[in-house]
Amino acid sequence: MTTDDRNRAPKTRLWDDRENARKARTAIMILTEAFEAVVDAGQITVHAQTSHVFQATFGWWAWIMRSSKAAVLLHDNGLDHEADPIVRSILQHALVLQWVIDVGDQALEAVAEHGENEQRRFFGHAQRAGWPSPEAVGTPVAPKPDTPHPLLPMVKNFLELCRAYDAQPAYVAFSLYSAHVHPSTKGAMAYLDPQTGLHGTPIRESYSGLLHTAACAIQTTKTINRLLARHPFDQALSRAEQALGTRIDPPVLRPEHRPSPPSTP
Repeated sequence: MTTDDRNRAPKTRLWDDRENARKARTAIMILTEAFEAVVDAGQITVHAQTSHVFQATFGWWAWIMRSSKAAVLLHDNGLDHEADPIVRSILQHALVLQWVIDVGDQALEAVAEHGENEQRRFFGHAQRAGWPSPEAVGTPVAPKPDTPHPLLPMVKNFLELCRAYDAQPAYVAFSLYSAHVHPSTKGAMAYLDPQTGLHGTPIRESYSGLLHTAACAIQTTKTINRLLARHPFDQALSRAEQALGTRIDPPVLRPEHRPSPPSTP
């Protein structure tokens, strides 16, 4: 895992070992505690021009922060491998959140259309399965548009989103974690060793999930922080990066994927 600082200094490599796991754990807890303190105290004031984007993405950010805390709890109990499904979802949520904030209304429209498509699909499955009350899951209200939103692939296909940010390594990590989300041969072999047989714990020790979680927690908090008045997370972000030992900057959207500036009359 590598990161660049804002001035494109030489890359700092975070090796997958216990010491860096300790650093990542500290960074995560700094941010999750700051998140809880600021939100519980009602200290969030949003810039007027970004309030609707903040409202749309706050829930994702809250989920990332609480899921990051869950990853730490699993780590503390020797369950790093079992946290992989959580880390996979954190990776995806972090980049989608970044994209929605970078692109704005057009991205929100695509996310809404995808949600409506999924609602229609699920409602149909519930009806065909004889679900006693499919209305309980929400009756689809919007008809399916004749032409899909042009940004819909960014929501449906994580690889497309990673390419738009030159973040293909994130997709590699996402795919590796996928082997422990869906039934797979790789996932089944995690507890088997050809020489020593069956194991009750994973045969390979890895802390990459905690490192990815720390990076995502820092990235998303930086991105959210810029939407807020007085930037209440500046100090916590500085401490978290110091604890981790490297700087994490949000990814940059490729120029061809950036929204067009509004036309002037």
